[in-house]
Amino acid sequence: MKTSFGLLFVTVLLFSGCSTQQAVEEFDHTVESETQYKHFTAEEYQQNQVPMNEFVVINGTIAKTDNPDNTSVKKDDRFILMTDNSKYQIINQSKEKNLEVFDEVVVYGEYYGFIQAHKIEK
Repeated sequence: MKTSFGLLFVTVLLFSGCSTQQAVEEFDHTVESETQYKHFTAEEYQQNQVPMNEFVVINGTIAKTDNPDNTSVKKDDRFILMTDNSKYQIINQSKEKNLEVFDEVVVYGEYYGFIQAHKIEK
C-alpha cells in the first residue's frame, strides 16, 4: 500500500510539472501577443520622451556585442543596435539563439534608459 501511494504521488508530481511548464509557456505567449509595443523616433529617445517601462519596438543592425567572441549574441549579452541615425544599447533577454553582429533585426522590449529585449526577430 505504501509503495502504491508513493508511486501515485510521483506520477502526479511528474504530470503536474509538465502541465505547469505548459501553463507558463501559454501564459508567456498570451502576454506577449497582447502586449502593445510602440515605435518611437530617435528624437523622442534623445529628448527623454520615452516613458520608463514602456514596451518599445525598434529595428536596425547589430553593430557590436560584449560576448567574448565579439560576434555572437546570446541571452544576457549586451549589444549595440544601429538604426539609420542612432545607436541603442540592448540587453538580450530573448530566446533567440542565432544572433550575430551585422544581423538585421527587429527588437521588442521594455525601455529602462536602455532596452531590455523580450523578443528579437531576424
